[in-house]
Amino acid sequence: MSEVVTEQVSAKITRLENSIDRLANQFEGVKNGNSEDAALRITTDSEASDLALASIDVLKKDLYKYLCQDLAEKLQIRRHDVIQMIKKLDLRNDQKYHITIKIGKTSKVEKWSEATYQRLKCALDSGEYPRPIVD
Repeated sequence: MSEVVTEQVSAKITRLENSIDRLANQFEGVKNGNSEDAALRITTDSEASDLALASIDVLKKDLYKYLCQDLAEKLQIRRHDVIQMIKKLDLRNDQKYHITIKIGKTSKVEKWSEATYQRLKCALDSGEYPRPIVD
């Protein structure tokens, strides 16, 4: 009996570990804009199924961590160039890249995601957007 229980417990622990790994990978993909959030996946393979998790609350400030100046520093270009790239690549108002956060009654701040950084970097590295000359 102890061998059966041990095997069953071991199998459940392995499934739990796999589910946690998949969840962490999915979360990182969503956070970086590399994956869609799969709310429901249907499978007949019980070994491939994940444990059900209803939701994970993430603060918007954690997903949209960059200001234009932060992106400029990270890309080693001017803030003006970041703004021009955002316009040319049409990233504003796309929730994958951008959010406007209201601060107080009349103020707001534009915040940008890791996916924005990756998109801008890719555009610069590929030559899709010519790298600006920094004085």
